[in-house]
Amino acid sequence: MPIQNMEGLKHKTIPVIFLIDTSGSMDGLGITQVNVNLKEYIEDLKTDPQTKEAVQVTIVTFNSSASIIKNFEPIAMLVPPVLTADATTDLALGLCKLMEVIQEKSDYIRANCKRPLLIFMSDGNPDPGCKWKPELDNMNADYIMKRAVRVALGAGNNINDSTLEAFILNKETDRAVKVADVQDLREFFKYLQTITREMISNKPLSTPLQAGVDSVELVNP
Repeated sequence: MPIQNMEGLKHKTIPVIFLIDTSGSMDGLGITQVNVNLKEYIEDLKTDPQTKEAVQVTIVTFNSSASIIKNFEPIAMLVPPVLTADATTDLALGLCKLMEVIQEKSDYIRANCKRPLLIFMSDGNPDPGCKWKPELDNMNADYIMKRAVRVALGAGNNINDSTLEAFILNKETDRAVKVADVQDLREFFKYLQTITREMISNKPLSTPLQAGVDSVELVNP
């Protein structure tokens, strides 16, 4: 469903939902770059009159467990988190935890929010034997989440394109993208700033190239 065809949503907020891999492979520079650039994203939107009252942020992290770091917090009052990384990559737990949040907030979202923006970030494939696809199917069947705009990011070369593409439901709005290195995450967050503003304004969503971030590449464009 095109963004511009959503009716009756003029004064509603956008849930921006991050699902972030914090496994051991992200330790060091990777998680540092996530923290720095996530903070820049938050600070940029919370100081902009157009966005500071229009965005609520949820952050779910996953490694060998899953945690809710932020739960539908208005961005104007949001303190950027400091994430840490260790352990394995159990994406199934992350998806399950994300859906706990969505189901808990379902009535609120339907009454008060536009369609969500879901951002998945990882630098590697899920653990072997991790049964994440049934959890993804569960998310895809959810009334709210199947309408979400989705951006699935792979950082580096250790995550398969198919893992990222599994998150894509609507080719008109959803994006599977990659950056060559975690140092390019800043450009990725600039892209997120662009599409967050476009969603607030009910505009068609840019590709990374249209947004002027050359280091963020579409998977199988």
